[in-house]
Amino acid sequence: MRFIFIGLFWILSLLMSLHANGQSIEASMTAKQYAYKDSLTLVDLYFKISSNQLMVRESEEKDFIDVEVLLYLKNGEDGAVVFGDRFKITIGVNELTDPFIYYKQSFASKPGDYKLHIEMKDANASYLPTISDFDYVVENKLEQKVSDVFCYEKAVPSKKEHVFYKSGFAIYPKFQTGKYLYNVNDSILNYYLEFYDILSDKDLFIERYIKAKSRNLAIKSTYTVKPFKATKRKIESNAMHIADLASGNYEVVISIFDSSKKQLVTTSVPFQKITAVKKQEQIVKKTDHIRKLYKKSLFEKHKLNDTHRLNKFIAAMALLEKKTERRIFYNAIDNPNIEEKENFFLNYWEEKDRLHPQFAIENFANTFDAVQDKFAYRGKDGYRTEKGRVYLEYGKPDDIEQKSRDNSSKPYEIWHYYKLKSGQGNVIFVFQDKSSSGNYQLFHSNAVGEIENPDWRTILQSLEGTVIGN
Repeated sequence: MRFIFIGLFWILSLLMSLHANGQSIEASMTAKQYAYKDSLTLVDLYFKISSNQLMVRESEEKDFIDVEVLLYLKNGEDGAVVFGDRFKITIGVNELTDPFIYYKQSFASKPGDYKLHIEMKDANASYLPTISDFDYVVENKLEQKVSDVFCYEKAVPSKKEHVFYKSGFAIYPKFQTGKYLYNVNDSILNYYLEFYDILSDKDLFIERYIKAKSRNLAIKSTYTVKPFKATKRKIESNAMHIADLASGNYEVVISIFDSSKKQLVTTSVPFQKITAVKKQEQIVKKTDHIRKLYKKSLFEKHKLNDTHRLNKFIAAMALLEKKTERRIFYNAIDNPNIEEKENFFLNYWEEKDRLHPQFAIENFANTFDAVQDKFAYRGKDGYRTEKGRVYLEYGKPDDIEQKSRDNSSKPYEIWHYYKLKSGQGNVIFVFQDKSSSGNYQLFHSNAVGEIENPDWRTILQSLEGTVIGN
């Protein structure tokens, strides 16, 4: 027998380190969970074992290294073994492409609290095994309706017998440190997850984005939303660009919501990014200093310490953005963490105006209050009325044609915009007050994505008995 040494081994402090008893086997493990049949949960254990100090088993044809593994899953209450397996990992020395052996072992279990016991031993040496015991929770993935988020290095088409087989691919895992770690040269984050029993009679959508943990703000360039079909089981696998992220802690957030804006399921996975670029970090420090100077006075002046009022501000802010980007604002409103909610609000305006965010907040607060005063109707907030929504979304109209109530007609207004932010020109919004009570409803616009009524001129003509011009 002889020892094998392959290059230099950098010991990674990963999710679950296996501690040695006697000659050390340096290994790490990542665990991921998925819904399984009969309400069980499937647990995939991914092992990364250093081959540096393993002894070689010589044969006439080629040399091998072998690791014996003993795995027990014990009930957390009485210690009864609910799953046990002993297996040997064998690989030819000439098959090693780096200093590690990779292996996956799976088992199915009922959800609950357990103790996980793992022993590893060099099968070709007389050393005592490396032993690790730790608490382990098996979750009910069918109740949660989503698997763990599994980040991976690469995925290639594969036959089912591949050790890393999943859904038609050999998926090579990225091992964790509790959080996934992406270094200076890492530009892509690949992820895989599964959704279960996502059923609804409404239209469904899936959204994903990256947010910085310190600032609780979605990074716009990473935000996507697309339709999602109701399904019993759905695989979501994609890649996200992370090359431009500054050093720091982040989360990938993935959610499904319906057309009524109700969130059906959400999940996230934390990760860390290391980058050589310091400029963004300097901007963040400067922004934090500016924030301390203006936050207290602005929050007191505009009563934003009142969470209910702050939620209204955030809901109105959503109207400033494209419809596909509004969900993150509603998530912020639903967030019970007040500090994160306030950070979301401040982060938004600091991204809008990095030099003078306080002025941007001041201007919006004045607009918000004006909309509340001018367009409120019988206890309904001004920003929630049709006219208030259009005013916030498209800005102040360039011209308003207004017909007041008289004995022979119903009130209406036509708002004219010479040019929208989108570039569309000569746009109108036509509002009608059917009950002459001040409750104006939008019933026609030629703006892209708005309600369109080809008979709007005829309708207005019938209301006032005159012909509406072209």
